[in-house]
Amino acid sequence: MPQDFARTPLSVLGAVLLPASLVIVAAAMQPWVPLDDLMRDPIAIAASNDKFYYGLVSNLGVLLWCAAAAVCLFGTALLHQGSAGGHATLFLLYSGFFSALMLVDDLFLLHEFVVPNLFGIGERRLFLLYGLLLGGLIVAFQRLIRATDPGLFCLSLALFALGLAADQLPLDPGAVTRLLEDGCKFLGIAAWAGF
Repeated sequence: MPQDFARTPLSVLGAVLLPASLVIVAAAMQPWVPLDDLMRDPIAIAASNDKFYYGLVSNLGVLLWCAAAAVCLFGTALLHQGSAGGHATLFLLYSGFFSALMLVDDLFLLHEFVVPNLFGIGERRLFLLYGLLLGGLIVAFQRLIRATDPGLFCLSLALFALGLAADQLPLDPGAVTRLLEDGCKFLGIAAWAGF
């Protein structure tokens, strides 16, 4: 086992362990939130151990965002390392960062709670910003999108739009509304990750 560590470059160990260690130190030193609330699983904090399935579809969506971001950023690194595909490299980089932004938003509900409460920016303005970022991706890389799988890309956008529209409908909150809004969002994320 010690010999296995000898094969891992110190720069890789530092790149992996240093940021993780800084997160732990920051969590331990900050005075605002109880450490348990930062370190434990949300289901354990909610004392819902018998309901492990809470947020199952939402969590799967976060994993799909993560997969999309990871694949795009890994592809960026591979293309950059091979000095190939300048425009494709930029496309993957932009798509990877956009997917990572959506991942963080979805995981921490930035659009619902964090940004409106901390910065006074409403949910609609934040969605407008996301729309502008997505529009920038479409304009800058339309040829590449058309050359790859435009159907899947357009399907993901249509599903996101349906989910957002369902959120704005004056319907009673309930299973049908939730299924329409969050179901379309989840399918949109799956289509995006597939694209």
